[in-house]
Amino acid sequence: MNDPSPSNLGRSGGWTAEQAVEFGAARELLGAIIAACSRRIEAATSAEDREQLLIEQRRHITERRELTVLDHEAVARIRRDYPDLLRRLRDEPA
Repeated sequence: MNDPSPSNLGRSGGWTAEQAVEFGAARELLGAIIAACSRRIEAATSAEDREQLLIEQRRHITERRELTVLDHEAVARIRRDYPDLLRRLRDEPA
């Protein structure tokens, strides 16, 4: 079990403090999107809307679970693209 993990890689010099901060911000953003999906799922008026939101929420849960601090492209994409998604989920009527 010598493979690097998110808990031990930083101590071995595998990433910078800035990368760790960006990774943390990306995970927080994904968490906010997951929570916004939950609110919309509860407010959904049709089974079809609820199912689509559940699919979207599951996709983001998987994305957050699989995200690593060393996946710089995914972290950058999330930080770049997902603030607009979060605004849409929060602002559009359910």
